[in-house]
Amino acid sequence: MRGSGLARCRQVDIDGWLATGPAACHACDFLAWAARQGHCHVFDVPRPARHTGPAIGPEQRWDQAARLLHDDSLEATNRVAGCLVLLSGQNMSRIAALTTSQVTRHSDYVFIRFGRHGPRFRHRLAPCCSH
Repeated sequence: MRGSGLARCRQVDIDGWLATGPAACHACDFLAWAARQGHCHVFDVPRPARHTGPAIGPEQRWDQAARLLHDDSLEATNRVAGCLVLLSGQNMSRIAALTTSQVTRHSDYVFIRFGRHGPRFRHRLAPCCSH
């Protein structure tokens, strides 16, 4: 029911809206919250599909990490982000949310704190973390 408030929506309205595009299903958390607060009915909204691709093998992982460590033609931020994904298993949303207060330097090491602890980098990657 376009043009009316959320309280007047029914499942058929939500189903029609969900059909407008693949990103529409990302509203499930909002709609669940709105229902808990009494702003609308409880709707059946499918969770977004998880897209898990095939994992790369160890040899390919080390080849990519070596390129990130040694290829100065790549931007420093991309090199650091790629190494955090490849070598410490961090996901991109955690990397994107990093702040400079989470990056500290001590001697030859750079520490990146995710929560209480985090990986430390030395040698080739450490200077990139300072950018």
